[in-house]
Amino acid sequence: MTISSGKNNNKKHEENGFVEILNQKATKETFFQSQKAKRLYDWWCSFHPNCPTRDDFDILHHIHDAGEFFLYKVISRDEYEIRLNGEVASDIIRKQYSGITVSAETAKDDPHLLSLIPYLQQIYDDKTPYICTGKFRDRLDRLRRFQSIDCPLLGKDSNVVQIIGILEAID
Repeated sequence: MTISSGKNNNKKHEENGFVEILNQKATKETFFQSQKAKRLYDWWCSFHPNCPTRDDFDILHHIHDAGEFFLYKVISRDEYEIRLNGEVASDIIRKQYSGITVSAETAKDDPHLLSLIPYLQQIYDDKTPYICTGKFRDRLDRLRRFQSIDCPLLGKDSNVVQIIGILEAID
C-alpha cells in the first residue's frame, strides 16, 4: 500500500506518518531499493507484452513476501476494497485496513486512504505498475525509508480487477 505524492500537502503526510513521497511508473530502468518490490515487478513483467490476470496471481508462489503484500479489489475506478493487508505492511502504516472500502466517502476522515484514491486511479487507468519511495514514522517514532510497488491484474474483460502491492521498509 502506498501513498500518493505531490498533490497532498506535507501536513497530511505527517499526520499519517508518511513524508517525502515520490511515486512514478515502474520501468525496466527503475532502481529498486526493495528486493521484494523488484521480485513482484519482475513477476509482473514476465507476462510482457500482456498484463497478468487475477488468475495468474497465486499468493502461494509469493509466500516469502506475504507479510508485505496488499491486495485491492477494484469495485469501480473510484472505489476499492482492501482484501489483503499483510502484517509487516500493517505495522509500517500502523493500521490494519483489511476489509476496508476505499472511496471518497469512506476516506474523508483518513488522510492515508484519501491520498490513496488518486494513486490507485493512476494504476487503474495506465494498467502499469507504480513504485513509491519515501519515509515513514515507525512505532518508535523513528523516521525510516520505504519502497513499495503496486501492480494491476486484469479480469477476463481486460479491465483492471485487482491491484497487488508490496510495502517494505528499506533501512
